[in-house]
Amino acid sequence: MLTPTEIRESRPDISGAIEVSQSNPSGIATNEKISASALQDGERPAFSFLLVNYNMAELIGRCIQSIQRTLPEHLSAEFLVADNSSDPRFKLASETLANARIIECESSAWVDALNRLLPLAVGKYCIVMHTDVELSAGCLETLYRYLETHPRVAIASPDLYYPDGTPCKIRTQFPTLRSELAKTANEVTRALSGRSVLREESCWDRSQDAQVDMVMSVCMVLRREFLNKVGTLDPRLRVYYANDYLAAKAAQMGYACGYVSAAKAVHFERYTPSDAYSGSPEMAYKKDAFSSLARMQADYLVFLRELYAGWKVFLFRVLLLLQDVMLLAAQLKSFRSRSGNIRQVVAAIRMLCYLKPQAAAQNGRGVARSAINTSDGGEPASEGLK
Repeated sequence: MLTPTEIRESRPDISGAIEVSQSNPSGIATNEKISASALQDGERPAFSFLLVNYNMAELIGRCIQSIQRTLPEHLSAEFLVADNSSDPRFKLASETLANARIIECESSAWVDALNRLLPLAVGKYCIVMHTDVELSAGCLETLYRYLETHPRVAIASPDLYYPDGTPCKIRTQFPTLRSELAKTANEVTRALSGRSVLREESCWDRSQDAQVDMVMSVCMVLRREFLNKVGTLDPRLRVYYANDYLAAKAAQMGYACGYVSAAKAVHFERYTPSDAYSGSPEMAYKKDAFSSLARMQADYLVFLRELYAGWKVFLFRVLLLLQDVMLLAAQLKSFRSRSGNIRQVVAAIRMLCYLKPQAAAQNGRGVARSAINTSDGGEPASEGLK
């Protein structure tokens, strides 16, 4: 695995993603069998890769490079990229990725961009992945074989690691009132003693392949038949919990989700060099977990409505409110240095008090709620569950 320094030094030069090269307008290695040949022959490609560029043009090129390196000869693919960048310096020009179809999106919401791409995909399997992911050798072959031999699995995901070799914490179950109560209790104990005392979620132990409630959004391989039944995602979702929403739909239809231990991928997340993405205010979530708390919780409630009856969703909402109150108490201990965090938590509390929380939340982005950890006195943790 790479160290942060090696990541920066080994980054491929893909400036063509912003400034077009005359010899190779894609700025990435070309591969004639990808996308074009499969469609010209009238065949359905094995994979449709659905990527969203939100102020991260360089990462798109690097991501596609890793896919091209690991795509088996006997499997074809198409690339669909939705560009909803707010920073013009990080937008993709139409000719910059020769092997990809670029779709312009006015909405900054990740789910809106994904909904634009889903009807266009023709692959047997659709792969939705973050742009800061690089696939390891054999990953695509392993995932393809797994889905071919497990017809009741609708969504599969590889094993995820950080570039320093640290395994990502990967949750396996839908949230329950019991797990939400544990989170609430931990917010109380962190505010009082700086420690968590209860286990909140069940994580994959990686000992073998596992069929689970849900997979994380970092890299999802979705079965075509399942997507045909789902259509598009609930437009009330904006940025978060699309993976949980899709997993809930799969469960309703009698499908399962699966983690595949032999398929490996690297998630760069906080190891991504800061100059690989825009420094605009919309990208504050890359460094500040509080900046999108209200948006995240609003999307969480939308997902929960898909999974549970209204009275249960109400109880989840009450528990979220209690968690935010304790989080606010932790921030107030250092009022002057954390005034920005306090504003964000207050915004989340106000959102939870609205009858229609998704309309009250600001349209933001950020790391998962589980990345908010007050063990050091209320600062966001640097890593969360994927």
